[in-house]
Amino acid sequence: NVTKKHKIPNGFFLQLTVLIIFLSAVAYYGFHLYNNYKYKNEYNDIIAIAENQEKLEDKIEILKNYLLSHKRHQYTQQIQDKYEEYENQLKLNDYDEILKSANNLVLQDNFDKALELYMQYHENNPNSPQKAEIAKRISWISERIEDREFKLLEINANLDTIERIAACQKYLEKYPKGKHHQNVLMLLSELGHVYYIALKDGLTLCEKEKTYEKCIQLADTFIKFYPDDNRSGELKKIQEHYRQLLRQEMILAELRKRSQEKGSDFEAAKQVYISYLNLNPGSPLKNSIQDELTQLEKTKQESILHATLQRNVELLKATGGRFIVKKEDIIIDTHTNKMWTMWDSTYSSTTCMDYETAQQYVSELRTGGYDNWRLPTSEELIRLYKTEPFFVLNNTAEWYWTSLSFKSYRDGWIQMVDVVTTEKDKNYQRKQIDSRRCGAVRAVRP
Repeated sequence: NVTKKHKIPNGFFLQLTVLIIFLSAVAYYGFHLYNNYKYKNEYNDIIAIAENQEKLEDKIEILKNYLLSHKRHQYTQQIQDKYEEYENQLKLNDYDEILKSANNLVLQDNFDKALELYMQYHENNPNSPQKAEIAKRISWISERIEDREFKLLEINANLDTIERIAACQKYLEKYPKGKHHQNVLMLLSELGHVYYIALKDGLTLCEKEKTYEKCIQLADTFIKFYPDDNRSGELKKIQEHYRQLLRQEMILAELRKRSQEKGSDFEAAKQVYISYLNLNPGSPLKNSIQDELTQLEKTKQESILHATLQRNVELLKATGGRFIVKKEDIIIDTHTNKMWTMWDSTYSSTTCMDYETAQQYVSELRTGGYDNWRLPTSEELIRLYKTEPFFVLNNTAEWYWTSLSFKSYRDGWIQMVDVVTTEKDKNYQRKQIDSRRCGAVRAVRP
C-alpha cells in the first residue's frame, strides 16, 4: 500500500492568523464593554448611596471607603471629584459655623475663646480657601486682646507692685513687637523706682531680723525683673554679703551643735569655740563666739546653782523644820518668821563689797518677788548663825555686814560696823570692822 500525503492549501495559515486576531479583538471589545458597564453601574450605585445620606460626613466616609477598597478605573476620578466636592462643602459649613460662634463670642467680649476657634480651624485646615480671611480675623482679634491687656496694666493700680511688674513683663514677652511696647516699658520703669524703695525697706527689716535668705530672695526678685538696671548690680554685691553672713551662721550653728554634744562638760564645750578662734583669729564670728562663751559660762553657773540648791534643800531638812525653803531663792526661819535669801552676795557679785556698796546692794535687790530687802541687825544674824539648830548652808563668806554702824576715832574719824561671823558657835563676842573693808551680805526681810 502506498500512503497518500495531503497537501495544505496555500494561504491557510494566513487565514487562521486573521481569524485568531479577529476573535481576540471581539473578545477584548466585549470585555471592555462589560467592564465599562460594570464600573458605570458601580459608579451610579455608590454615588446614589452617598447622595441618599443626610450628613456630609457620612457621604464623605462612603466615598472614601470605596476609593480605598477599589482599584482605579475610568470612573474613579469622577468619584474622587465628588469626594472632594463633599469635603469642600463640609469645610465651608465648618467655616460658617466657626464664623457664627466666633462672632457671638466677640459680641460677648470673649476674644480669647474666639481666637482659639480661629486658630484651631486654621491648624486643621491649612489649605482652606478661607485661609486669608481667617488670618485677617486672627490678626484683628489679637490686636483687641493686646489692647485689653494693656488697659488692664493701666487700671490695675491697686495690685501689688510685684504683681504689676510681673504683668508688664508678661505683656512684653507675649507681645515683643506690640503697639504698646514703649508705653509698657515706661510703666515698668516707674514701677521699678517704687519697688526699689520698698525693697530697701524690706532689706532693712530682714537684716534686723537676720533672715538673710529672705534678703537674698527679695533682691533676686528685683534682679529678675530688671537684669540690666544699675541697681541690680548693687544688689548682687549686697547679696554676696548676705551669703557670707549665711555661711557664718552655718559655721556658728555647727559649732553650737558640736558644743552641745559635750553635754554638761562645760570646759570641753568652751574649747570647741576657743579652738575655732585659734585657727581663725580674724574670723568675723569673734564677737558672736564670745557671746556663746558668755552664755556657756552663764549656763554653767546656773547648773552649779541648781546643784547647790538641791544640796541646800537636803541640808535644811536636817534642821528639824526650823529652816524651810519657800522658793528657790528664799528661806524662812520658822523661829523668827524672817525671810532670808538663799544666796548671799558672793553668788552674784565678785567685786569688793564695802559697807556703802552693801547698803546699795540690798536697796536694789529684787528676788523672790520682793523688793524690800535690808541689812540684818546683829541680833538677827546672831540668832541665825549662833543659835541651834544652826543655819547649815555652805558659806563662802567669813562674816556678814549688819545694819549697826558708828563713828570711831583711830588716827582720824572712821566708820565702824558690827559684823557677825558664820562660824557655828554659841559663844558670840561682838566684833566691829572698818566700813571700807570688803565683806558680804545675807539679806533679810521684812
